Amino acid sequence: MKDKGDGNGNGNGNGNDEIAAAAVSNTGVQGQKPALQVICLGSSGGPCEENVTGFLVRSVARGWERGSMLAVDAGSHLAAIVRILERDFPLVSGGAARAGFDGSVVVNGNGNGNGTAGHPTSSLSPSPSGDDALVQLPEPTVLESGPFAGLKLPHASARANALHVLRSYISTYLITHPHLDHISGFVINTAAFHATSKPKTLAALPSA
Repeated sequence: MKDKGDGNGNGNGNGNDEIAAAAVSNTGVQGQKPALQVICLGSSGGPCEENVTGFLVRSVARGWERGSMLAVDAGSHLAAIVRILERDFPLVSGGAARAGFDGSVVVNGNGNGNGTAGHPTSSLSPSPSGDDALVQLPEPTVLESGPFAGLKLPHASARANALHVLRSYISTYLITHPHLDHISGFVINTAAFHATSKPKTLAALPSA
């Protein structure tokens, strides 16, 4: 199994040379190929809300098939995906652009993505699905690095592509227990579920 990454997609090494070598070659300690990829979106129970419990799990054998990812808890969710793509998505990873969920990109003079003068801005709320048909989408970009390496992304901004990942690739949410640090991201992000092709599945572990 691949090593779990943190909110920035980095693996948690333990200093063991054998495990480190296996991680570099994408094989297990015994030489087996990884069966699952685990992306850590958050790993704490608070008090800071930006790094609370949330994971994405997918079968490596299925590739980047739509609906192939399982979210295990969702305290941190869409915002953490945005953060990863802002680092790894080539059009904005240099920090020169900041974009809304509708795909419009805002660029400022100093390259830090905070200025908006003279440029279109967008709401943080997802755009209606009907608007997508009116927007000329660029050619898909295939990520070359990071936890989403190999995934084709259709939009010109990391934020719009994060919403695309949520809507198209995450099919099920498994909540281990209903504490706020495990469900807050899911609750807030339900506003983005309206444009999905089919309902999300919400599952839970039986209580003791």
